[in-house]
Amino acid sequence: MGILLILIVLGIVFIPKVLEYNKYSKSTYCNETGFTLSEVKKDIGRLGEYDLYRYLTRFEDNGAKFLFNCYVPRGDEYTEVDLIMLYHSGIFVFESKNYSGWIFGDDKSQYWTQTLPSGSGSIKEKFFNPIRQNDGHIKALKDFIGDYQYNSFIIFSNRCEFKKINNKREDVCIIHREDVEKHISKYNDKYRDILSQEDINSIYNKLYPYTKLSDDIKKAHIERIKR
Repeated sequence: MGILLILIVLGIVFIPKVLEYNKYSKSTYCNETGFTLSEVKKDIGRLGEYDLYRYLTRFEDNGAKFLFNCYVPRGDEYTEVDLIMLYHSGIFVFESKNYSGWIFGDDKSQYWTQTLPSGSGSIKEKFFNPIRQNDGHIKALKDFIGDYQYNSFIIFSNRCEFKKINNKREDVCIIHREDVEKHISKYNDKYRDILSQEDINSIYNKLYPYTKLSDDIKKAHIERIKR
């Protein structure tokens, strides 16, 4: 009886982990980025990107293609896009913010604010306006691959709360990760079949090499951002 109980406990502990690993290893995210599951779990940014991708997988069954951490040329430099989804309703450009706490911001300010509880008070952290950040990504994409239908999505973790977000731009969608599928469905109704499968494949083939740049180029990009 004791051995049986031990086996049951081990099954409860390890079977979910095995299933999670198998699901991840078969995912496009794993195959394209080459990150192990443990590497993803240790990096909050990567984890946010993978979690976002998981909400988008149903579109993959209908012809969507994904590009992760794509370094789009911009003059003599590059701009890194977290996740791009090429779909029949356009090019979806995602800026992923895997943040918790309260989020404050508007479409015109240079910086937004994340507020986190700390003891009896709180800590405020500023971060660059993600709308502007994604505007730069879309401009680089337009200059490089042409003027298609671009859909700007600013995606936040389900763990955060939007306290005061003032966005008057209809071309930008600011949502929690869990709401991304239903919002994309609205774009599908509005821009139905604006890209053919041939268009999707052609754009993908042009951008794909820029997800495989050398570590030296990626390091130089990170150093430039820090300056």
